[in-house]
Amino acid sequence: LTLAAQSFATSVAVTMQAPSALPAGTASNAAALTGTGVAVQVDLDPLVAPAQEAALVVPYRDADVAGLVERRLLLARFDAARQVWVPLESLVDESLNRVSARAPRFSVFQVMAATPREDLSEVRVFPNPLRPALGHRRMTFSNLPAEARLRVYTLLGELVRDLTAGGSGVASWDGTNDAGHKAASGVYFVFLQGAGKSRTI
Repeated sequence: LTLAAQSFATSVAVTMQAPSALPAGTASNAAALTGTGVAVQVDLDPLVAPAQEAALVVPYRDADVAGLVERRLLLARFDAARQVWVPLESLVDESLNRVSARAPRFSVFQVMAATPREDLSEVRVFPNPLRPALGHRRMTFSNLPAEARLRVYTLLGELVRDLTAGGSGVASWDGTNDAGHKAASGVYFVFLQGAGKSRTI
């Protein structure tokens, strides 16, 4: 777990451990997920939100993911309030057997495998709208085909950001343009391409 300098305004104790038990099931509103049982629990005392996302890297063994497609692995955070797993846009390093993601808040994280879709009919977008004032740091797109392309446009048709989903069919947008500047508040269109199909949302 890597935290940026001054992530917290006051002193905070961060504890990481293997959870004694994982929440039952793999329920998710965002994607079809398969659990591996490889998990880490991150607790804060006091419980405060970090000013910036943390970088989390979780290793796994070959035996942990036997029968699963490694490029479809991701980290998912358990949302205790909703009792669902929330997939995070993740990077898989198959040579080092590890999955990494940006964590906006802390909870139990599990290495899971997502089943990418064969079309664009069931795309999920959350949170929508993206409200930084409420602590939202990125908008996630899930239930995409693997390696789908996403292009974010203004209402005037100006390209804001060009994104690509991973092998798990998950991508995210942090509300910035390709130059790294914050996009203006407003409504945006996202043009999706994947599995030989296209769709605008």
